[in-house]
Amino acid sequence: MAVWDDERMPVDAQGNRADIIMDADSTIKRMNVGRMYEQYNNATSRTVTDHVRMMFGLQTVAKDDDYKHGRMNQEEAAEYQQNVLNVRRTMAGIAMGKFDELAKQAWDYLMGYYEIVSPWMWEEMQKQVYTNPRQHVASILESGVYLFFPTDNPVYYPDMVNEMREKYPTHIGPVTYHPSETSGPVQTLSNVLIGSLYIMLLEKTGGDHSGVSSAKTQHFGIPACLTKYDKYASAARSNPVRIAGESEVRLLAATIGGEMTAVLLDLSNSPASHKAVCDTILRSPTPTCIPRIVDRTKTPMGGNRALNLASHMLECAGIRFYVPPLNSAVPEIYRDITADDDVDEGLDVVAAKAGDEEEADESPAKKPKGSAKAAVDEDDESDGDGDDDNNEADED
Repeated sequence: MAVWDDERMPVDAQGNRADIIMDADSTIKRMNVGRMYEQYNNATSRTVTDHVRMMFGLQTVAKDDDYKHGRMNQEEAAEYQQNVLNVRRTMAGIAMGKFDELAKQAWDYLMGYYEIVSPWMWEEMQKQVYTNPRQHVASILESGVYLFFPTDNPVYYPDMVNEMREKYPTHIGPVTYHPSETSGPVQTLSNVLIGSLYIMLLEKTGGDHSGVSSAKTQHFGIPACLTKYDKYASAARSNPVRIAGESEVRLLAATIGGEMTAVLLDLSNSPASHKAVCDTILRSPTPTCIPRIVDRTKTPMGGNRALNLASHMLECAGIRFYVPPLNSAVPEIYRDITADDDVDEGLDVVAAKAGDEEEADESPAKKPKGSAKAAVDEDDESDGDGDDDNNEADED
């Protein structure tokens, strides 16, 4: 990933400049095909806005972006500011009925587009209960097209795109960009569509109002979803932002290891650990400098609600997970299991049939039948000095 200057970013023949260059296969890899329709619809809406503006002799949307990002010289900026004044004069003229013929043509042009893309929006606007044609055309000149696009929109999207291509074609062609700061412009051989996408930036830091000491929990004891009251009751969030999703957990496990990742997930999803965190913070004389946020001798690992559900289903089938203490040696009942012992085919985790632990306690020399292999190297056993260091993994 790299950050390029605006001058190096791809720009099409109409002056539309890209803000982000994305992997062409990213949409397909994540099976988010709807994003392709969103980009095409937004690009077409930009073209429709440009057409309506040009009907009234005004500048296109690309000029708005150039001015907003400071890509204009002094003369171009002055020309753009004059165009803004022209937009306001035209809007006032439309309201007073000076451009009724043009406004009627623009209204019919917009209604044809809405009927293809959002039939429900078209039906409501035909009633003209909430929308005055003059006001709507004037709003398009200032703010552009804004579509009502519900998830259950009653259109078949491939047919919608084909009809838009025929009646409201948007620009798709080669784009020009600068591969490096010192190189000249290069034009692509393939046609490229530059269109906007709605992108949510996930917040990964707690350096602002999102940094809270504890999450609000629901009745199951896990972090609760935010309600409208939570969102708007104060300037600060009452819940922390999500940090560990499906991809983040894999990256965390690969970098900091599975044990520390398990600690982070346990602090978030274990009601007992969450309660212990709150209690430690409230009782500590130095709440900003706590050496150990959870005492694992009192609150052991394994209270993660998601793991509890999986463990419950497996135990009903006669399988029990063994969760060793952090950085500890393998328990005595597993230490005499060697790689030559028979193992149930298909087991990839250290698991024991329910009841084997009790049987192993009665006869230590007897190997638990049906349990998975747990190969142990004597060199891996922790000595007295290593225990103190390894236990620091549970520090806050």
